[in-house]
Amino acid sequence: MVKLIENYYMDADENQYILKRKVSYKKSDGSDAEREETKGYFSSVENLIVALANKLLRERIQNNEIKDLFLCVEELRDIKAALTALVNVF
Repeated sequence: MVKLIENYYMDADENQYILKRKVSYKKSDGSDAEREETKGYFSSVENLIVALANKLLRERIQNNEIKDLFLCVEELRDIKAALTALVNVF
């Protein structure tokens, strides 16, 4: 698996690229654990990166981290710049 940004990772099999997110949680015994959530399947790395940028932007809007259009556009630019630095596909 390849770490992309924050807690998102890219994996692949013989047919597709897979976007995954690592999530921390508490087990019933109180110990910390981590699991992977599959967030999508993609035919190309480029499609995965674009989907991840949109997903991150949606998360930030839902969490009230972005409250106006200007901040939305700026955040999207920052996300794309961070992802582009990792994978030069844009």
